[in-house]
Parts: sequence; structure tokens; C-alpha cells
Amino acid sequence: MDVVSPITLEGKIIFRDVCKTKVPWDADIQEPLSRRWNEWEKSLPNEETIPRPIVKYREPVLNVELHTFGDASTKGVGAVVYSVVRQKSGNTQQLVTAKSRLAKEGLTINLCGGTVQNGWTIQRNGQTTLKRNHPQLLKLKPKWFERFFVQHKPSE
Repeated sequence: MDVVSPITLEGKIIFRDVCKTKVPWDADIQEPLSRRWNEWEKSLPNEETIPRPIVKYREPVLNVELHTFGDASTKGVGAVVYSVVRQKSGNTQQLVTAKSRLAKEGLTINLCGGTVQNGWTIQRNGQTTLKRNHPQLLKLKPKWFERFFVQHKPSE
């Protein structure tokens, strides 16, 4: 992902750990959590610049492909969408969007990562539009993902 997702995710993990202690909102955070927070805060970059060109050349676009990648661990899940824009003069690969969040406790890693990754779908009908939480989500899932959930359906 290599943007801000790994940085913000670490802060969210520390914040969740602080909340688990049920310390009052106006009380000081105790060690080792205060040390972890201070170290994380010092590691934050002062400024970050992210280039946003989706197309490199000022000419008609021949084709656009959107590629999603998702991953998960016991602490967090994330996904990215990259575009591959094909033009006569060449191709451009660029980050479109990225998302990360804390992993919910008790869920499988595959379920979490796949859910975030498949939260983005492409609208068809000749349009190449990035949509979130599209109703056609289940029809667009990769076959391995569908097989995994059929074989390993979480108990209700």
C-alpha cells in the first residue's frame, strides 16, 4: 500500500489497546501504552506528497484495467486498487485508492481481507466506474474466493 494506511493502522491499534483498558477519557495513558503512542507519534512524517496522475499522455485512452489486491493479518486488513491505463504512447500504472482498518477480533483473516478487497467493484454497461458496495458484489468475486466461503462458511 505504501501510502498512509500502514501508518494510520498502527495508531488505530494503539488506540484500540488504550480503549480496552477502560481508562477515563481525561486520565493519563499508562506505560507501556503511552510509550508506544509517543514512539508512533514521533515516527509520523511531517509531510507526504502523493502524485495523482491517472493518465500519462494527453491522448485518447484505449483501455483501463482496475486491479485490486487485499491482505490481512490478525491485527489489520487492507486493500488497494491500481489502474492500468493503456494509450497509444504507452501504459500508466497508478494507485487509485487504498483502505485499511483494524481486523475485527474473532473473524478469519481470509474473510476480513476478502471483504475489504471486494468492497470495490467495477460497474459494467460500457462504463469503467469504481463503485463501493455495489449490489453485484457477489457475482464479481474471484472463483477462489467463492470456493473458500462455500467450503469454510462461518458459523452463524
